[in-house]
Amino acid sequence: MDITTRLDSRGRLVKRVRVSGYPITVYPPSTTPYHRIRYWMDGKRYSTNCGKNFDQVVERIGEILDQIDSGTVNSGQPVSKLIDAWLDPSRPRARVWSLRYRQGLEYLDRTYLRPMIGNLRCRDLRDSHLQPILDAAPSESEAKRIKRVLRSMLRWGYDSGYLPTNADRLLVQVHWRGKTVQTVSAIGSDPMAVTPDSIPTHEAVESLRQAIHDLPDSAPHDALMVALAAYSGLRLGEILELRASDIDTSKRRIKVRRQWLDATTSPGQVSAPKWGKTRTTIYPVDTPAGYALAAAVRARVRQVSRKNPDGLMFPAPRGGNWGQRNFYARRFDPACEAAEWPMIKQTRRRRDGKAMKEQCKAWTFHSLRHVFCTWLLWECEASPADVAKAAGHASPETTLRIYANDLPGTLDRLGDLTS
Repeated sequence: MDITTRLDSRGRLVKRVRVSGYPITVYPPSTTPYHRIRYWMDGKRYSTNCGKNFDQVVERIGEILDQIDSGTVNSGQPVSKLIDAWLDPSRPRARVWSLRYRQGLEYLDRTYLRPMIGNLRCRDLRDSHLQPILDAAPSESEAKRIKRVLRSMLRWGYDSGYLPTNADRLLVQVHWRGKTVQTVSAIGSDPMAVTPDSIPTHEAVESLRQAIHDLPDSAPHDALMVALAAYSGLRLGEILELRASDIDTSKRRIKVRRQWLDATTSPGQVSAPKWGKTRTTIYPVDTPAGYALAAAVRARVRQVSRKNPDGLMFPAPRGGNWGQRNFYARRFDPACEAAEWPMIKQTRRRRDGKAMKEQCKAWTFHSLRHVFCTWLLWECEASPADVAKAAGHASPETTLRIYANDLPGTLDRLGDLTS
């Protein structure tokens, strides 16, 4: 316990001091002869009066430290261990991270988090350590992205006993104060960019649809779910909560009003769509592989509406919403294996810091959303603004960052147009 103090002739504090490494502040006597200790524990602020001299204060601080550390068993670990544990693919989480999303997190870790705070002890982490991370971002939008990742990681660290202070208190005064930096990089090097080999082909989508249809315990509408997701851009949570009343079959339009969120520690719940905004998207008459999508959707809407006009389009076998983990385990993963979707080797770090290689799917359910966006952009030649509106992106800039990368044959196409 490190406390630098100035005491008067009676052994009392002259001015307030803070206990290094802990959310504890000691105030000198004012209207009473006792010192006052203010500290944070379990996200709440506490205050107590004790000790006419500083020796008594130190004894009381020791008791408070025992209380704090009893709930933060990992607080002596470096922040790098917290990052490794948070990124660990085997860690239980509310929803499965896609390969692309995890690669984005690992990029932020390598670029910003580990170099700046990786060697700090978790209990020593302060907002003054987090501020330079945001200031290092080249733009305000990148800083907001980093802050979202930090908040998620620090909240988990607080709940898992790594941090004595909750994330909201650490980040409340942390904002981007830097200047926009114009960086030069190769096209396609943006961490958000999706490369052509990470997008399923139309034939691969059709193979997956057929594979789900052929599963022994699969319902016919399970296969429709894959085709509709691939050619309407619905996220997994959105299509799990899709209802017959959300679909206008005459215009082939889907109103996205809500999404289904589930967690490992609590029941699932209905939530607003991402960004808290509803949107309307479309789907084609036929898929590029020849599947009659509009007719299949129309038949399914009629089937559901006969029982309940507001019924779920794609319920779980026992009714109600699918859990995302359950859907992956019982439908998506077996179908991917049957359809021979590609696997790739990826290197990740274990909690002990050692690197290991693991097999994982090159494409996930979220990859079907990339099929929709690239189909509209590259084959239907839709504008980025229209694609952003249908896909529910925050802005057309997001659409361009993800999909306007180095496409095969770009120069050949431009050459043909200008010949």
